[in-house]
This record gives sequence, structure tokens and C-alpha cells, in this order.
Amino acid sequence: MIKLVEYIVEKLSSTHIFEMAFSRKQYMDTLHNLRLQLVENWALLRYCTLQKSNEEYYNLIDVSQTRSHWETELRAHITNLYKMKLDVNKTRATCQELIEYSEFKIIDNIKEIIEFKFDIEGILNDDTKDIIDEIAKDFVEYGLDELIEIICKKKLSVNEIKEYLSNI
Repeated sequence: MIKLVEYIVEKLSSTHIFEMAFSRKQYMDTLHNLRLQLVENWALLRYCTLQKSNEEYYNLIDVSQTRSHWETELRAHITNLYKMKLDVNKTRATCQELIEYSEFKIIDNIKEIIEFKFDIEGILNDDTKDIIDEIAKDFVEYGLDELIEIICKKKLSVNEIKEYLSNI
């Protein structure tokens, strides 16, 4: 009996176990459901970065804890999307959902998403309205492309995700 178990273990360890690829529809549905949260969390992290030198901001909220919370949320979404293996071109599918089928390349749409989220988080005021313009512009100019790139990487390490998040 032990020889049979050893044989099975040896065979399993020497063969590749194939992951079942998600269908394009499953991936697109998941991405569609997460797309607003991706934008919102990216914008919140960008807000923290832009406000690093603002003492009033530091007095308003616990910056390190808040940034850490928003970072964790975005990391979870990126990781979940990255881990979804597709039987079709993932970059193309991601671009279609986030660029072609949505209006994420229009600054006013991004500003609206950010304003709603900032209001929910309790940080929307006259001062933040100016910075929302800058955040929306940054997202449209480079943030969306970087987000798509990291989600669609062939190989992605924990350190690469941490580095990406720290550079938002």
C-alpha cells in the first residue's frame, strides 16, 4: 500500500496540474463589478500621496492607517484579477472593459466617481475639490494604463504589487 501512495505522490509531483481557465465572460463580469472600486481606491491612494506635505490633512485623518486600509483594498482587487487565468488575451479583454466599454478615459466621469467616494469617506470639501481635478487627470493620463498593465502581467510578485501601490 505504501508503494502505491509513493507512486501516486511521485506521479502527481512530476506532472503539471492544470488550472482551469476562466471564461472570458466570467472574467469580464468580475472586472465589471470591480471597476469602480479600482478607480476609487486608486484615487484615494493618489490623494494620500498628493497630501503628504499638508499638515491639515494629517490632522484630519490617521494617514498611515487610512492609506494602509485603502492599499489593502486595492491590493486585494488587483490580486484577484491577476489570479484569474483566461483562455483568451487578458490584456485585450481588460482594455475592452476598462477603456472601450466604459468611459474611464473621460476626466469628468472619473471626477464624478472620485467625488462620490470622497463624500462617502468624509473627505469631500472645498479644498479637496481642487485636488480631485488633479487626481482625475492623473488617472486618465497614466493611472488606468498602469492598472491594466499590472493586472495583466504574466508573472507578478508580492513585491511588485507593493512597489506599484507605493508609487501611486
